[in-house]
Amino acid sequence: MKKIIYIILPLVLAFTNTAAYAQSIEKGKVVQYNGREAKTALGGVEIQAANAGSTVSGAKGNFTLNFKKMKPGDKIMVTRLEKTGYILFNKEAVEQWHISRTGKPFSIVMCKEEKYHEIRNNYERISSDSYAKQMKIDANRLDSLRRQNKITESYYKKRLNQLQNKYETQLENLDTYIDRVSRIDLSELSAKENAIITLMQQGKVDEALKAYEEMDLEGKLKQEIKTIGSLSVAEEKLNLTAQENRQTALHTYEAICRKNDLLYLAGGLENIRKIKRSLKQVAFADTTFSKAMIGYITFLTSQREYTALKSIIPIAERNATSVEELMNIKMEKYAMHSSLNEKREASICIIEMCDIIEKNRSQFNGLVHAAYIVGQLIVIGSHEIQKERFTNAIHYYKQAINLNVSLCKDLPEVFDLTLAQLAMEHLCYAYLYTGQVELLEKTLVECEQTLESLPFDKNGKDYLSQSATLYMLKGSHAMNMGDYTTAQSMLDKTIAIYKDLTQREPGHYDNRLADTYGMKGEIYCFEGKYEDALRASKEMLHYIKDIESKNENTHIANYIYATAAEILGMYSLNKGDYENAKKHFENALSIAKAADKNISIRTTLGLIYYGLCMYYKSVNKKILMALYRKRALAAIEEFHRIYPKLFGGIYDTLKSLE
Repeated sequence: MKKIIYIILPLVLAFTNTAAYAQSIEKGKVVQYNGREAKTALGGVEIQAANAGSTVSGAKGNFTLNFKKMKPGDKIMVTRLEKTGYILFNKEAVEQWHISRTGKPFSIVMCKEEKYHEIRNNYERISSDSYAKQMKIDANRLDSLRRQNKITESYYKKRLNQLQNKYETQLENLDTYIDRVSRIDLSELSAKENAIITLMQQGKVDEALKAYEEMDLEGKLKQEIKTIGSLSVAEEKLNLTAQENRQTALHTYEAICRKNDLLYLAGGLENIRKIKRSLKQVAFADTTFSKAMIGYITFLTSQREYTALKSIIPIAERNATSVEELMNIKMEKYAMHSSLNEKREASICIIEMCDIIEKNRSQFNGLVHAAYIVGQLIVIGSHEIQKERFTNAIHYYKQAINLNVSLCKDLPEVFDLTLAQLAMEHLCYAYLYTGQVELLEKTLVECEQTLESLPFDKNGKDYLSQSATLYMLKGSHAMNMGDYTTAQSMLDKTIAIYKDLTQREPGHYDNRLADTYGMKGEIYCFEGKYEDALRASKEMLHYIKDIESKNENTHIANYIYATAAEILGMYSLNKGDYENAKKHFENALSIAKAADKNISIRTTLGLIYYGLCMYYKSVNKKILMALYRKRALAAIEEFHRIYPKLFGGIYDTLKSLE
């Protein structure tokens, strides 16, 4: 019955609405980025989008996408954009691409790989030098305060440690900023901004940032917003003058974003404070402009400023002007609650996002983060299992399956049943623990059918890993039903697959191999095959050593060590070596008590208490024998009620001592 749940977190995907709309045609042009020089047409670029198939740009860069089930304003999901030797340059624009309402062609900008990497490498070098310089300045400032006796030695060490942690936090997020700055389109900047970027590229960081500050972009934007009222008003709803004013304000906002990205590349606590002030000023200049609000929230999340986040997020939620924006805000809210380990609030966020998807399916501009939501429903379900709230877990797993299957029907090109199958596996665990045998067996069949229908390479890692999970589930089920022969056969298949996978990824499957050998060892104990149990225990300990050497999965190690000691105790007990049996059982008990208190350890505790009961029976200490008999029955009686054959003769032996 003992089983450790493994969670595979899926990648975050974006999805497009597929309600039955009339056909829409989106025209565009692919151009090549040439730095400050004008962009030139680029042919031979393959473009593939969900619900539109694929096309290739012509000699003049032109292309057309025919969307059969979408309307103007719907978000376009690009599934492939490729030309050998080139990379996508205006990545952010393509990620935010919607079918044009005006018929204006969309521009895709590509850049030669070597040119992009040259730009990026230069910014990486500049940023690295600037970070080292800023860290030294901040540390010296702190040291100066200590030397002047303005701060104590202990406070100095504390603040220095905090300073190092701040810099580490900045470095964690640096790659995103380097990527964005490397994609600045110099051919579309004003002469003043081009001059600033030139200074930055020459490594004159302080001069570039000072020039940006002198532009007072935040003050300029504030005045522009006063003129137009709100940046959130859709362009098509404005007259020509208002459209021009809005476009000017948006260009100012984009310049502010570029300035803040350069500030982040420069590093330093003061520059981080400047970014925060800038983002806050812009966000509150027009709280209905969700893009700015989300930008501020994302920054606060990256800096782990949760107090500020809790006051900002409700404002952003109220003012979101589209379902897609609301989903982005909810995701940031979920990330905040998860980081604070506020599981209840995090779970509510996920459920709210599910409701948003279901209620707005017909008008969705993009099923943003849908795959992530499915994955998190599985995670939440697993939390509920660990807390033994099985009804809740089953509810979350079913929600994950239903949402995923529905999305598969809507978007077969970009969404397969992999996540639904993962949810079904976890649903099997829930049924396993609650003894819902018919539902378990039905779901196992569905799970196997889904696996076979997936476009996996049958010799590939994904297929083999999922197959091993299925065999382990079948083995657990057979063990619970008292069919030990089938259980051992299924677990042997599990082990064979994991050993094969270990050849490809050494060490990656050690915890699963250790757990599977632990299950085999316990089955041998149920069968009275203690020599075999001892061999399984040795295999289990072999793999747990590798886990420990990497300092990983210490909670799994606790279960394994407890199981290994329990098996040694059962082996010694059977040999009549009662003193060693007691030593092993007591060792197992101390490890088990240190492990997480959840269902995964309960059967192990039952066997440990049984062993101690039998030891005290052998030395004729009736009071202690009765105590451990009571504890053993408390640990395993519920399982025995659900699965009467699970413990073999152990339960009957305990009852006979009454």
